[in-house]
Amino acid sequence: STISTSYNSSATIILTDYFARNTEIPEKKKMQVLYLSTAIIGLIGMLIAIAMINTKSALDTWWKFASIFSGGVLGLFFLSAFTSIQNVSVAILSVVCGLIVIIIMTISSFFPEWSSFWGQFHSYLSIVFGTTTIFITGFGLGSLLKRKGS
Repeated sequence: STISTSYNSSATIILTDYFARNTEIPEKKKMQVLYLSTAIIGLIGMLIAIAMINTKSALDTWWKFASIFSGGVLGLFFLSAFTSIQNVSVAILSVVCGLIVIIIMTISSFFPEWSSFWGQFHSYLSIVFGTTTIFITGFGLGSLLKRKGS
């Protein structure tokens, strides 16, 4: 019952937030969207389950994925909370740089030539390095552009 509840609530969110936002959709079309999104969510869940068959620890895998997904958001939050940078291009470039660091740290174990530098750090540190890269890049570029603009 827990899985079906999650599928149904996710499908409802997709319907209400993306399809039926400001327009009136017929009930038949709504049901089609719900059925299709439930099927897609179910397939994605099965693919993730298959990919995790050889996983030793679900918690380790969770921490790796949390580093990938939350590092960019946390860095962008710090950039907006602790600086006065209002340039969207700087923020986007900073997030891209941070995500590159996070991705390199995440996949470095698959490439021995990268492991000489990145291999010395634990994969859980990718969120720290990614967040720091976003903040420092954004702060530096923002300050540089402010000086040139002044």
